[in-house]
Amino acid sequence: PSVAGTVNNLATLYVTKGDDVRAAAMLETLAEQLSRTLGNTHPTTQTVQMNLKCVVERLGQHDASQE
Repeated sequence: PSVAGTVNNLATLYVTKGDDVRAAAMLETLAEQLSRTLGNTHPTTQTVQMNLKCVVERLGQHDASQE
């Protein structure tokens, strides 16, 4: 989980810098790995999945505003 926390923090930094696509890719990979190793009910997995959901929603909003 400490590596997961570091990757999650790095993804948050990318969001802060406006690189939502890179953050989403990192979080998606991390969420898949955590689901396999810790399970979907583990708090770390759930935190990463929630962060991924937020980034994906932001990406959807960016896409809609550019149309």
